[in-house]
Amino acid sequence: MPEMLTAAIRDAALGLLARREHSREELLQKLLKRFRDNDGSTCAYIPAVLDDLEQQNYQSDSRFAEAYVKHRANSGKGPLRIIQELRERGVSEDLISAFVISDDERWELMAADIAHRRFANVKSAGDHDTKMKLQGKQLRFLQYRGFTFDQINRAIGL
Repeated sequence: MPEMLTAAIRDAALGLLARREHSREELLQKLLKRFRDNDGSTCAYIPAVLDDLEQQNYQSDSRFAEAYVKHRANSGKGPLRIIQELRERGVSEDLISAFVISDDERWELMAADIAHRRFANVKSAGDHDTKMKLQGKQLRFLQYRGFTFDQINRAIGL
């Protein structure tokens, strides 16, 4: 029975990994939902299967973190948000700091580009109050996206 269960867990994990990279923690949570022992407790074979997949390089938190950072940055998310999302997915702080360099000037350029595209049609001319409201909207928008205040400041010129 354990061999069949282990094979089923392995097949399910490989199926998930075939669709996209997953962190070990993500795989663990998904497999725990799917596989339970007869008494309803969590399956004890899952960690061993995950260890095996990691040793065979089918699953890699490093590869996951690299792909995740690239994908989220390409979708306009800033470093603070990406860092928080990686933590939620169980990626180690060492890997996070290796792939997300929050003081990199590329983040400032990205923030400026996003602000320009998002607010290109908004008239910036007007009185002081109108300009302040526009800067406030840009600031909140970029903060939500996960950029630091310094990056936002340099991007929109606060």
